[in-house]
Amino acid sequence: MLIDHAVAWDEPPVDDTAWRAYNAKISDSDALRVMLDESKACFLNNSQTAETDPVQDRDLPFLQSPALAFPFGSLTFMARAYDAGMPATIAVYASTNGCAAPAEHWFKVHEFSGISHVLYQTYRFAPSLPAQFDAIRLVVATDGSSGRACVDDVAVCEPDAVAVAPCLIVQGPASPISERAALDGDGQVTVRLSEPYPEAVEVRLDVSPGASAANGCLSLTATNLVFEAGSVEQHVAINAVKDGTALSGAGGFTVTPVMVSPAAAQLYYSASFPAVVRVLNNAPLIVTPIDSGLQEPAMTIPCGQPFNFYWDVHDVSADSSADVGNGMMITWNFGDGSPSVVWGASGMISHVFASAGDWVVRMTACDKDGDADDVYFMVRVLEPATLLTPVPIPYAWLNLYPSALAAAGGDYESAAQDDTDSDGQATWQEYVAGSDPTNFYSVFRPGIVVSNGIGWITWAPDLGPFARRYTVESKTNLTDEVWSERKSGMRFFKVKVSLPD
Repeated sequence: MLIDHAVAWDEPPVDDTAWRAYNAKISDSDALRVMLDESKACFLNNSQTAETDPVQDRDLPFLQSPALAFPFGSLTFMARAYDAGMPATIAVYASTNGCAAPAEHWFKVHEFSGISHVLYQTYRFAPSLPAQFDAIRLVVATDGSSGRACVDDVAVCEPDAVAVAPCLIVQGPASPISERAALDGDGQVTVRLSEPYPEAVEVRLDVSPGASAANGCLSLTATNLVFEAGSVEQHVAINAVKDGTALSGAGGFTVTPVMVSPAAAQLYYSASFPAVVRVLNNAPLIVTPIDSGLQEPAMTIPCGQPFNFYWDVHDVSADSSADVGNGMMITWNFGDGSPSVVWGASGMISHVFASAGDWVVRMTACDKDGDADDVYFMVRVLEPATLLTPVPIPYAWLNLYPSALAAAGGDYESAAQDDTDSDGQATWQEYVAGSDPTNFYSVFRPGIVVSNGIGWITWAPDLGPFARRYTVESKTNLTDEVWSERKSGMRFFKVKVSLPD
């Protein structure tokens, strides 16, 4: 093995004086994306998996400043879209818990959206009053809401005036939350005073926009907080009842802190930094019916008769209503005609199949926000037959005996249970036996035929072993309690007829 031109170097330690990057590429080798001075630029990714190994899921892609030894006054940087036609959004996050604070302790203070140009332009963020931040990050989301971003010439500056105004800060979840509390927990927001106050203060949290079908819904378990003298932080849970929509997933809800009392504290905390909480919509989940595939029928049902199909869909309450046009839309396609549309997260629909055969049924559940789930299953539709008799009697067989039907007023169930010819056998029994239900003399009879000294048990009518199952049983004496299988020496015999499995 030959090793040539090997170079080794130390990686400098990462401390509070260093710039940091995660899920980003810093390079001067990309001639199409560095600035004209050919200095290094930072390319922030927009995915946890694209062009990454291993998966980058510890944090959002960021470029982070060193620790700020001074109050934060302004941030300037140059930026462009990584790819033409894929606009980027760069958020500005701040920490008041040190440079190495975990992701959940960083909060958004500003956002630059619609960065679609491929030539670098200058961006600047300066709060109305200086803030005591520990560090600043430029962040790109990985949920598809942003393209990749190129940044360069990043500078964090102290304010012109050294006095730093005390402020109110709200920090939301680091990532968008699901509308389903069961999936991600309820989540929380953190409310901070940048400096303690010598007496109790009351802070109100305002959530905007208000709840609606388009906006979605986000509410807090408490909106008026009392900070005791000297305390600086409280956590407020997000209510389990949430509703995600396209708007809440993109723009989210803004949680703004407002100092209520005392009046002196209103003047003292002269700046506030809200948080944005994004709530994602989840597709409905069909619980019933079950997607059983198309290989085998999931059920057998009679032809020409109403059959009830039931459904049950799980989703948040805001998406589960039966309001036409603004609830859970259920579409049934039975494969034999136009689909049927009903509303609500659960219910029943009746359908009549006009002809026998195997049919593919598809059910689709679509919430008010356009997300959907669907299932497929096969049903086997049998020729129409009675339901109230011990065995189903085909309508087609009963139609062969119009007098029996006429005697029952055209009702198939009644005709199948009547004894039209008064021979002691109901019509359904004569179907099993293969006899004529309208002929008194047509009955099922066993017999014995002797040939060459050997006796044979016979019966009539005999429809054959595939159409009917015939079982011969015997006794030695009629007084014997139990009939058993045919054996030698038996003197008495009977024949049973039944439908095959």
